[in-house]
Amino acid sequence: MLGGEEELKTVQVRGQARNRAAAAASAASVTITTAAGEVLTISEFISLKEESTSRRLSNMDQMLKDLERQMEALETEMGKANECVEWST
Repeated sequence: MLGGEEELKTVQVRGQARNRAAAAASAASVTITTAAGEVLTISEFISLKEESTSRRLSNMDQMLKDLERQMEALETEMGKANECVEWST
């Protein structure tokens, strides 16, 4: 059998664990209302934000790749133009 103090500590630890579990459960049920009036849980909201952000970053990455290709093409044309000018002088 546990002593009085040890038993009290065990009960306190169990109570704290229950309180943490209750807090986690209540946090999971917290909702957010978007500007469009849509009611979402926090996890749904974060998931939608992550999806939107990933899509935007992917689009920006593609635009940067396109710009890099254009810059490389322009640099090549500039190099060719400089060679023509050097030959003609």
